[in-house]
Amino acid sequence: VLDQAKTVFVTAHVGPDGDTLGSMLGIKHALEKARPGVQRVDCVISGKMPDVYRFLPGIRDVYRMETAGNALLPRYDCAISVDCGSLDRLGLGPGARPGARRPSPPRTPRPRGLRRAPGAARDCR
Repeated sequence: VLDQAKTVFVTAHVGPDGDTLGSMLGIKHALEKARPGVQRVDCVISGKMPDVYRFLPGIRDVYRMETAGNALLPRYDCAISVDCGSLDRLGLGPGARPGARRPSPPRTPRPRGLRRAPGAARDCR
């Protein structure tokens, strides 16, 4: 999915902390530098931006879901969630992106003997 993506939506858990914001901005920067086909990467949080993180490079490029309005696209080719083990913690709400296509399950089988940690997210769906 990421190989063909032109627009990417990056989000994280509600009430982001420093590692969350740093991860979002790192992915945005990496995609913009390493993937010339990517035309737009939008980082979006739900909840208030803690003032203590205003020093982070690129932090002004992070939108708040509650106030982004028309700044966000109606559709994205790819969505990436960082530092979040559950869709419920993303703060997008039920039906936040109606009609969004859920990604196909991974094509690579899980190696034998590995087990998912209790409570871990199953996959992107």
